[in-house]
Amino acid sequence: MIFRDQHTRQAEGQGTEAQAAAQKQSGTEAGAVTGFSSATAAYGFFLIPAMFAVMAVTTALWIFIGFHPTCLAVCRWFHARKGAEAPG
Repeated sequence: MIFRDQHTRQAEGQGTEAQAAAQKQSGTEAGAVTGFSSATAAYGFFLIPAMFAVMAVTTALWIFIGFHPTCLAVCRWFHARKGAEAPG
């Protein structure tokens, strides 16, 4: 559900019935996003200690340092920049 719909549908100007359906759909999608985010976060509790066990601490830290700016760049590109696909 999260990846199927690429863009948010606008319900303005389509009447109260369409707005109610859009409100219901947004509640369903919010639940799916919360579940997906929680499942992804749960992997962090496994992967971070596993990385420290498999590789040198400094190497793991450099990977973390590189990962976070990459996430920020992707978020900015798709959500925060002017003319973004899915502005937030």
